[in-house]
Amino acid sequence: MASSSASRKGKHLTLKDKVQIIKQHDEGKSVQDLKVEYGCGQTQIYLIIKQNEAITNTFETNASSSSHSLGHSCRKSTFSDVNDRLYEWYLLACSKNIDPDGPTLKSKAQEIAEKLEIEGFKASNRWFDKWKHHHSINRVSVCGDSGDVSCLRVDSWKERLPDILANYKMEDIYNIDETGCFWRSLPDKGFGTKALQCKGGKKSKTRVTVALIANATGEKEDPIVTWTSKNPRCFRGIQTRQLPVFYFDQTNAWMTADMYQIVGSFNRKMIQQKRSVLLLMDNAGCHPEDLRDKFSNVKVVFFPPNTTSKLQPLDLGIIKNFTVHYRHYLLSYILASIETCVSSSEVAKTITILDAIRWISKAWRDVKPETISKCFRRAGVTPSAIAVGSSDIDDPFVDIDLIEEMNGLIRCHGYR
Repeated sequence: MASSSASRKGKHLTLKDKVQIIKQHDEGKSVQDLKVEYGCGQTQIYLIIKQNEAITNTFETNASSSSHSLGHSCRKSTFSDVNDRLYEWYLLACSKNIDPDGPTLKSKAQEIAEKLEIEGFKASNRWFDKWKHHHSINRVSVCGDSGDVSCLRVDSWKERLPDILANYKMEDIYNIDETGCFWRSLPDKGFGTKALQCKGGKKSKTRVTVALIANATGEKEDPIVTWTSKNPRCFRGIQTRQLPVFYFDQTNAWMTADMYQIVGSFNRKMIQQKRSVLLLMDNAGCHPEDLRDKFSNVKVVFFPPNTTSKLQPLDLGIIKNFTVHYRHYLLSYILASIETCVSSSEVAKTITILDAIRWISKAWRDVKPETISKCFRRAGVTPSAIAVGSSDIDDPFVDIDLIEEMNGLIRCHGYR
């Protein structure tokens, strides 16, 4: 194999080892740590990761062939054979970003036992618990963007990052990202991780898109809010320039062409301050490619596709922190009025987009500069471009217990 020729002298990795390496790297383990654990060269690890698909396909084929051949040696098979083969199948599934649930794994175990002609085996809950414990398996679901992250793209970005940051001070390195907000909804239906997850439906009427901009030292720009109405009734007597946010109207409240206006406005501010800055941005469809070289004082650099859950500072705790603060204002409002209303759903109907805008502004102000700067460092955006561990990040879910308690009280009053 190509990976064998690139490995350290005398070192041979089995197919099972390679599948394990792929799985561990997908889970976030560094190439350096894998090199040490398996006692092989860095180049070999990179080749294994690069050959992900070929290795997993070979593993699957071999597992299938072994299942047939083992039927002839069924007398030597025991329950441990089922355990081992199920674990190999589980690793294969995980390497393809498939997260088998309990019933699926138990059904597969029963199928393996039948192929091995093992009598008396039963995939009971007790057996399954022991199997999970033996292999140190905890239920971890593939989550959103993280499941699509390309390890090679992440590593490549980290290698290029020092050159990207080389000509900028920390206060001149910014990140912009959008998040969606159903501004009348309870926490479990509040902010989404990405602005474009919802496409229509009744909920879109109470949905805004919020764009946030911050730099590596914790400095924040005013939030940018996009909603469907140009002049909502609650804005009567108020000019949009008087709002604590930058307000845009758009038919479906999604952020598209407005990005030109947003970055253009930001560029004008940087011209006034005589600053040249770097703006890191998600490589999303609503972010036109020609943003890269369009502005005199703002250089736009896109993250590689499908990597922001690992690389983007705003995705590494800042937006979550902001979300918690927004929920606090929303729930406090509902609880303050709940005693005088028939139900909390009636209270929710009194919330206006102006209320939401004010809470968005307050929530963004509540995010501490040190929380922002730590998330930038976690993304590797430091003077030496050396990332810190996640343990250095302030818990973004501040007061989450209080919010859950408030949430429970509201549900008791019939809000859904």
